Amino acid sequence: MDFPQQLEACVKQANQALSRFIAPLPFQNTPVVETMQYGALLGGKR
Repeated sequence: MDFPQQLEACVKQANQALSRFIAPLPFQNTPVVETMQYGALLGGKR
């Protein structure tokens, strides 16, 4: 596995972990949780 493939696998794994953390939070349709999802799950930070 070369570096770009390994990086993509790590990004996918991190996004899945973040999704699992955010999913059970109460009040899913509140601005705070929506902002957390937007900030955490969109690319460009890693």
